[in-house]
Amino acid sequence: MLNVSSDILKLQNALTGKTLAKDKLEKGMMDAFEGDLAHQCMGISAPARLKRTLELAKSFNLPVPTLKNIANQNF
Repeated sequence: MLNVSSDILKLQNALTGKTLAKDKLEKGMMDAFEGDLAHQCMGISAPARLKRTLELAKSFNLPVPTLKNIANQNF
């Protein structure tokens, strides 16, 4: 889960042009993830969201290996 949040935070930093409070935001994400471990986050819009996220990361030339791995395993 930390690998997912790390990829997301890298992208958020690039999108906002700011260095966000990594520890605080990661804790919030971990709390949300752990709140429903059975939820696979694979609803009908998940593939489109992941595709957009990967396209954004590519446009910033950001490595997001965990998100790419998820896409490769599921789509």
